[in-house]
Amino acid sequence: MNLGQLEVFVAIANSGSLKKGAEAVGLTHSAVSYSLSKLEAELGVKLLDRGKHGITLTRIGEVVLSHARNIITELEIIRQQTSRERGLHVGKIRFACVPQVPSRLLTGIIREFQHQYPDIEVVLFQGHETEVLEWLDNRLVDAGTVMQPNGYPLAVPFLEDQIYVLLPKDHRLAQEPRVGLQYLENEPLIGRSREVEATTELNPTSAFRTLQLQYQVTETQTAVAMVAEGMGITMVPRMVLEDVADEKIVSKPLHPKVTMRAFLVANVDSPITNAFLNLAQVWTKTHGYLPPDT
Repeated sequence: MNLGQLEVFVAIANSGSLKKGAEAVGLTHSAVSYSLSKLEAELGVKLLDRGKHGITLTRIGEVVLSHARNIITELEIIRQQTSRERGLHVGKIRFACVPQVPSRLLTGIIREFQHQYPDIEVVLFQGHETEVLEWLDNRLVDAGTVMQPNGYPLAVPFLEDQIYVLLPKDHRLAQEPRVGLQYLENEPLIGRSREVEATTELNPTSAFRTLQLQYQVTETQTAVAMVAEGMGITMVPRMVLEDVADEKIVSKPLHPKVTMRAFLVANVDSPITNAFLNLAQVWTKTHGYLPPDT
């Protein structure tokens, strides 16, 4: 049992539904359902009843909810007091993020940071990786997300995920449970060049390196729309599949498995920047966006 599971349980109980609870904690419906099931399994009791009219607490669920709320409240007090003691009570962190990072991940980290450091202002910038790199180099932002962390004094793994291929619904491989990379060599690939380069570097022995980028785009939704029109294929991390759903396309895992990774980097070593990077990495590990042993 961990704090993340308790926060999920409290969010579901407060909102009365899995969907609203998921929105409150910045996770997917499936991730919240899994977290709740795991908590119930670890405790050995059923906390919620799921019926036609929504979710209701069991008797023991009401008891656990009361304790869970107290735990979260007390931890919040500890966080605020210790942050002030460490000299992090005031300040600003300017954070640049690429649009490919799921909004639930982004909002979850910012919400948690503001919980722990309520008097530190978070200023969010969003742009493509070339813009993020420029902002970092010009010290316009303190931290940012990149695909390749080379050359930065501070860098931590931020997220890691399996790559899926998106195909038109009538594609010759659309009925396959998974798609071998060797069957995609002559397919027109739609995507971002830096992501393709970084993914190839991370998977050097994979046939992924044989794919040729035909259409360069800056937005995932543009690539999805082009796939839906039969113009080619694109690759996306598994975590964004829910956000790019389209009845004209299908998603398939690649074989052999291909992985993507993103990093949080900073040019300036400061207490606030370190705190933000460390918290972000812990949050992504706790919520399944990064392997625990990374």
